[in-house]
Amino acid sequence: LEGAAVTAKVASLEASAAAAADALRCAAASGGADAYRRALDVARRYAHLAGLVAESEAAFSARRSAAIESLESAAVAAPLTEVTRALDAAAVLGAPPAQLSAALASARARDAAVAAELRAAVTAPGVDAAGVDA
Repeated sequence: LEGAAVTAKVASLEASAAAAADALRCAAASGGADAYRRALDVARRYAHLAGLVAESEAAFSARRSAAIESLESAAVAAPLTEVTRALDAAAVLGAPPAQLSAALASARARDAAVAAELRAAVTAPGVDAAGVDA
């Protein structure tokens, strides 16, 4: 390659690297796990993007951790609809399936315990349950 051909090749590589960097930034900030992994794989082909790769890994990891924390918090006290939304968000970000299952099981067990307490309260001796749906 000579002159103009070299210049064109360098410009093409620079454009490809810039596109990879943009895709990685976007995926790290707002993409799901699959999109992020694809963007990460492409960006790793460019050695000069190593710093951006490290930053994106930290940003994506923080998003996934926040989603898992939100799910765990929802499993403790939120309605099951909110637990399901948090579960979906954490799943999209690649949360481990075991954590997803455990949080859902915890929320279901919590709801079952509350329902049992309510049934026991309604059927307790001395309680007039007329008109109360158990």
